[in-house]
Amino acid sequence: MSDEPAYSLSDNDMPPLFHDADQRAIRAQKFFFGWLQWELILLGLGVLVGAFSGAATSIGPVSLLVPPFTVAGFRITTLSAFEIAEAALLTLALVMRLVRVITRPERLWYEARAVAESVKSIAWRYAVGGEPFQEANSPDELDAVVANRFGGIQTDLSKYKAPDQVVQQHQVTPAMNTVRGLSLAARKQIYREGRVDDQQNWYTRKSRFNGARALQSHVTLIVVEVLAICAALLPIALTAFHLFPLNLQSLAANIAGGGAAWMQAKRYEDLNVSYKVTASELAQVSKDIENQHDEPTWAHFVENVEGSMSREHQLWRATRTS
Repeated sequence: MSDEPAYSLSDNDMPPLFHDADQRAIRAQKFFFGWLQWELILLGLGVLVGAFSGAATSIGPVSLLVPPFTVAGFRITTLSAFEIAEAALLTLALVMRLVRVITRPERLWYEARAVAESVKSIAWRYAVGGEPFQEANSPDELDAVVANRFGGIQTDLSKYKAPDQVVQQHQVTPAMNTVRGLSLAARKQIYREGRVDDQQNWYTRKSRFNGARALQSHVTLIVVEVLAICAALLPIALTAFHLFPLNLQSLAANIAGGGAAWMQAKRYEDLNVSYKVTASELAQVSKDIENQHDEPTWAHFVENVEGSMSREHQLWRATRTS
C-alpha cells in the first residue's frame, strides 16, 4: 500500500476554460429545449382552440364574434374569438421557431460542450502523465505542449468564443500539478477512480435513463395515436346526438407529431445504445489499467483511452448536427 496521501481530481479542479465552456453549454442546452418545448405547446394549444371554432358565438351577453372590418382595402369577414386566439397562438409558435433558427442555441451547446470535454481530456492527460505530456518531456517542452494544446481548442468554432479573461488565465491548476507529481501507482489509481470509473458510471446511468425515456415516449405516442383514431370517429357520434362535432383528431395528430419531434430532438434510442457501448468499453479499460507497468506504456495507454472518449463525443456531436 502506498504511503502517499489520498488525492483526487474532480471537475472543480479543471482549468478555467472548462468551467466557462461547461456553464455556457448547460445554458444553451436549456435554452434550446425550453424554446422547443414552448413552441410545441403553443402549436398544440392553437389546434385545441381551433377545434372549438364555431362551437359558441357568445357567453351570456358577451359576443364571441368580431364583425366584418376592412384592413388596407381588404374586407375581413366575421371572425370568432376562437379563430383569433388560434391565429395568435400559432403566430407565437412561429416567432419562437424563428428565434431558434436565427440564434441557433444548439450550435453553441454543441461547440461549448466539445470545448469542455476537450479541456477535461487535456487536463487528465497532463495530470496523470499521458501523451503528449509524458514524464520524458523537459519543463520547457512541457510548457510548449500545454500552450499548444489549450490554444488550439477553439480554432474551428463559430459560436463559442471564450472571454479573454478566461483564455488569459493559467489553465494548469494546482490540483493538476499535485497529481502529476505523484508516483505512477498513485496516478493510476486516481485515473481509474476519478476518470474511467466516473465516466463509466455516468454513461451507465445515462444509458438507463435514455432507455427508460425511449420506452415511455413510445408508449405515450401509441396511446395518443389510438386517441387520434377515436377522435376521428367522435364527430360521427356527436352528430348522431345532435351535438357540436369537435375536430379533436387534428389536436391528437398534432400532439403525436409534437411528441415525435421531441423524441427526435432528444435522441433517446440513439443515446441509449451508444452510451451502453461506451460504458462497456470503459469497464474493460478499468481492468486494463493495472497492466501498465512503466511510464512509456502508461502514457500511451492514457492517450488511447482519452482518444476513445473523444471519438464517442465526436459521434454524439455528429448525430446532433446531422
